Amino acid sequence: MDDAAYFQAIPKAELHLHLDGSVRPKTVLELAKKNGVPLPTEDLAKLPDFLEANDNTASLVEYITFFELPIAVLQTVPALERATYELCEDLNKDNVRYAEIRYGPWLHVQQGLSLTDVIRAVLSGWTRGRREFGLEGGIIVTALRDMPPAQNLALAQVAGRFVSEGVIGFDLANPARRCVSTRTVAGPQHHDPRRRGGRSRKCAASDLDGSPSTGPRDQGAGRF
Repeated sequence: MDDAAYFQAIPKAELHLHLDGSVRPKTVLELAKKNGVPLPTEDLAKLPDFLEANDNTASLVEYITFFELPIAVLQTVPALERATYELCEDLNKDNVRYAEIRYGPWLHVQQGLSLTDVIRAVLSGWTRGRREFGLEGGIIVTALRDMPPAQNLALAQVAGRFVSEGVIGFDLANPARRCVSTRTVAGPQHHDPRRRGGRSRKCAASDLDGSPSTGPRDQGAGRF
């Protein structure tokens, strides 16, 4: 067995998987045409150039621009359900057994969906995919540091209603910034709805500014 076959065969876990960074190019093309979203090209062979970062991507901020087109097409319930289900299908083909899929619901309300609509749509796709492909894991709801605190608080409160339905964490993210303090999202720690709702909090390396006084534990993260 060669290395490629070996790594394909072994069971795997995905602990940091972005929904909007995992949409199939063919799906992006079809959803864009269906919903009138402008495309940089309609050539399926060339579309990945606008969806995938490459060696010339200079920074995390530039890297995030590759999410813009997938986010633009994921603005309806059917689109969110489809993308989530297809991601589960792709994970199964790669022999992934456990996955934590993350996304920012506030980025998917541009065409009138509510936060509840968005979260339910993704959970619907996840539930179907989990059952059909035998996956474990769940959905991590992500708030953004550059959004108003009231919006992040509202998101945390809505996400808390779905803890028993597949939401397993609440993430606080922002490109090349430190992890958000509890006060940024929901006031003092004892008022933090993430803790009351039973969700865990996670922090990624890109969310830290390198200061010795702003480690993930200092910011209330349960896992780094």
